Amino acid sequence: MQDTLARADSVYRVVIPAIDSDAVYGRDSLTFKLVAGPHWLHLVNDTLVGVPVNANAGDSIVTVAVIDKKGITVQQSWKIVVIPVILPPTPFQLFSTFHSDSLTIDYGKDLVLQWQPSHGHDPGDSVRYALKLWGGGVDTTINGLKDTLFSSLAMMRKLSIRTPYRWTVSAMVDSGKSTLAKDTIYFVTTGTVLSVNGQNPLMPKDYIVYQNYPNPFNPSTTIRFGVPKESKVNIAVYNIIGQKVAELANGIFASQYYDMVWNADRFSSGVYFVVVKMESTDAAHQSFNAVKKLLLIK
Repeated sequence: MQDTLARADSVYRVVIPAIDSDAVYGRDSLTFKLVAGPHWLHLVNDTLVGVPVNANAGDSIVTVAVIDKKGITVQQSWKIVVIPVILPPTPFQLFSTFHSDSLTIDYGKDLVLQWQPSHGHDPGDSVRYALKLWGGGVDTTINGLKDTLFSSLAMMRKLSIRTPYRWTVSAMVDSGKSTLAKDTIYFVTTGTVLSVNGQNPLMPKDYIVYQNYPNPFNPSTTIRFGVPKESKVNIAVYNIIGQKVAELANGIFASQYYDMVWNADRFSSGVYFVVVKMESTDAAHQSFNAVKKLLLIK
């Protein structure tokens, strides 16, 4: 017998090749006995059958004895190699941490998102989560989370008023296999922004855009700007030849100071320009534009 392969969670079936040359009229009269083998393997007449699992992965020696009516015994031994099946983590769902589908932005509180735990199928599997939140000019993914609860003040401060957002989570095990949550949660921010003490936050007197810091930078820099009254804000980054390479914000912002981070990890060294356009949502439609020069050095 040659060595054979078995796949975890699949039926392994092998017929023992044996013929009794002394049988009358060519009819075999042999008895088969499983002398040695893994516990998941069974002998039915002349056929070995069984279903290994991932825990059985590796090599096992099988020995089968073949006995004819005269008591003559012949033993055959060979190796079974069980190949494990790499499975993704178990399914899971998200929890809605808001009382409704709406959220009031509060700069004194963390944005809290939570989900059910997912588990690996193999002993020792560790599960890591990746959280993705997008909408209103925000598209953020946070990888390598160990816990099933995410709490972040910085994430709360990225949100804009009266803007729809979605978030979901994927779970990954050590093998790289992943499972996406069964659902995606949708919410809309209200038109109110609260500060640490629950009152309206201090408002800038005028539109303003500060020089990015640090500058030069590698790989990320922060652009701080002030909005004196509710306004539509668009922030984009352009390269030296005028091509738009990134959009950092595009939505309605309440009166407040904001810090917008640009991560230029995938961009090459050089001069870039951040263009900020703001226009009030009231009847005056007051507008403001600013351009700042950024220097990326790697």
